[in-house]
Amino acid sequence: MKKLFLTMTAGAAVFSLAACGETDTEQAVTSTGGEELSAEDVLSKTIERQQAMESVSATMETTQNMHVEADGETQEVKTTMNGTIDTIIEPLALAMDTTMNMQMGEETVDMPMKMYLNAEQGFFYQDPTSNTWLKLPQEQADAIFESANMANVDQTQQLEQLKEFTNDLTVEEDGDNYVLKLTIEGDKFNALVREQMESMMNSTAGGEPLTEEELQTAMDAVDITSGDYEYVVNQETFDIQDVLVNLNMTMDMEGQPMTVETTTNMTFTDYNHLDTIDIPQEVIDTAVDATQQ
Repeated sequence: MKKLFLTMTAGAAVFSLAACGETDTEQAVTSTGGEELSAEDVLSKTIERQQAMESVSATMETTQNMHVEADGETQEVKTTMNGTIDTIIEPLALAMDTTMNMQMGEETVDMPMKMYLNAEQGFFYQDPTSNTWLKLPQEQADAIFESANMANVDQTQQLEQLKEFTNDLTVEEDGDNYVLKLTIEGDKFNALVREQMESMMNSTAGGEPLTEEELQTAMDAVDITSGDYEYVVNQETFDIQDVLVNLNMTMDMEGQPMTVETTTNMTFTDYNHLDTIDIPQEVIDTAVDATQQ
């Protein structure tokens, strides 16, 4: 129960990093070259740019309010997560240093979430309770490498999925940027969000994948009620500058209903500036087998 609760909480927070409300889809903006661009045009050019991305750094800030009903009382759980991510796309390498603070009544829990991964050296993460560095077995690390969407620094997959909703996308100009907007509503988008959240939860469960039963229980308990997504895109380069998300959902934890309100701001900087991401030698030397803990 505790593992599943923490996983759903972390998954809900991290999922909100996944990406991105309703006006005329024929609306167009003018590019720096004088060309009129629709929301679909901006989306396509942003996808094309993402596909050419080699590396990027990002900062994130997430706040989450969860209300849990139990024994006739409502308990509020407040969570904040802040941190940085450096990513190289191919071959995949990542360094993530974040801190999650969870307040449950008078109890406060700090969960540092530090991890390194690359295809040659493997996947390392720090146990937040003991500060011990752990290494995943290679087969588990390979599964994470194949998903290649941890923290969703590479937004290509999410942008591609938005093509299904071009009729609901809007675009406007804001200074030197385009702003793509989408409002989550309806069962079709709910199913898409659940699919994305399933992927995120299964790759961020403290380095330990959920069992099929735990994952199915978590996903059956989630219902996305509403959400506003924005992509802020540079007009000249079509690099993503910011991803802004407001997401509301309900969950059921073994009969205990919960409502979750999450706000995330993710800022991308320094495109294509990283050649390597080296895992510190101390981490490699001191890491123990995660399956033995």
